[in-house]
Amino acid sequence: MTTTHAKFQSLGRDLYWTHCVWSPEFEILRWGGYDDAYWWNTVSKSDSATVRTAKDGKRYRLDPQTNVVTVEQESATLSA
Repeated sequence: MTTTHAKFQSLGRDLYWTHCVWSPEFEILRWGGYDDAYWWNTVSKSDSATVRTAKDGKRYRLDPQTNVVTVEQESATLSA
C-alpha cells in the first residue's frame, strides 16, 4: 500500500488539501472541508469527502487529520 502526504492549507474556516499524482499524466487531486464540529465528526468520515479517483482509475483516500493519502485501489491496467 502506497502512502504519501497531501499539502494542507486553510483560509478562515475553509480547509483545502492538494496532492499531485502521475496517472499517466500530471494530475492534481483536491479535497475541501470546513473547520467545524459537524464536518470533523460526520462529513470527514464519508467517502465523498475523503476519496478521489484519478484519471487512470486509482482511488486515493485522504486522512484529513494526518494529511496522509493512501492509494486505496490500483487500476486494473497496473495490476495486470
